[in-house]
Amino acid sequence: MIRTYTSSVYSATYVGVIADFDCSAEVVTLGLSLYVLGLGTGLMFLAPLSEFYGRRLIYLISWALFIVCDSCAVAQNI
Repeated sequence: MIRTYTSSVYSATYVGVIADFDCSAEVVTLGLSLYVLGLGTGLMFLAPLSEFYGRRLIYLISWALFIVCDSCAVAQNI
């Protein structure tokens, strides 16, 4: 649910991001494209690891990485 929410919120803010950072729509779309790409390819690597190391450990590591990467919300430039 959080992954879907994150991509939906980001796409709703395109106009504001373009205005605040003075960049093109392609650059703003690149952020969402890389997020979806990472979401798709990340699962291919994390699923086998969760079978080997356990789901709890992989979930906690993934959640920590999500929080670190989500700190881009307070970025000062593109």
